[in-house]
Amino acid sequence: MINTASQRAVINPRRGKREETVSPRLLMTFTRPDYRIACHLAAATARERDIIDCPIREGCWQNQPVTLTGPAPGAPYAVMVLEKLIALGAQAVVALGWCGSLQSEVKIGDLIIPESAYSEEGTSGHYPLITPEPQPAADLCRVMRNLLTAAGVTFHAGKVWTTDALYRETEAKVLAYGSQECWRWKWKCRLCLPWPDFEACPWPGF
Repeated sequence: MINTASQRAVINPRRGKREETVSPRLLMTFTRPDYRIACHLAAATARERDIIDCPIREGCWQNQPVTLTGPAPGAPYAVMVLEKLIALGAQAVVALGWCGSLQSEVKIGDLIIPESAYSEEGTSGHYPLITPEPQPAADLCRVMRNLLTAAGVTFHAGKVWTTDALYRETEAKVLAYGSQECWRWKWKCRLCLPWPDFEACPWPGF
């Protein structure tokens, strides 16, 4: 039996002597098209570098620096990249990804803000939570809600189902989670939600 009394990790992410820092604001993407569009919109002219083979670039949005990264597919990879970026200076993180819908009122192209999650991926269990369910940073989510409302953009908010097993999303699970008013299924989202508790880094997601 393994003694789980101590949660202190043996290996922790650190900034190397010659490693450059990143901006306090970070946009993490999970597909290459989203990463490229984000770099274009943020006028990312700085050279591209990588963190654990994940591309990152520095840009600017509303006269404020922002770090752009992606794609980071899969929970284990995404969390390694994110932990390292936090060690390099990321303080507020927004995740932008794709998902499928479990509710008929959610249409293609709609935006969804996750408020909590049913988890079926294996990485999250290694990050203890303070709250019974994983939740994103309330303040940052409130800012996102206000910005979307002011811009007249329709969005949904609620619980999501997350998994790494794309080809094991069975009909039974779709019906079960859909009946529990779960909005959508999405890779990686659940692992991101514990960060306000575990790393003190605000984190919402789309």
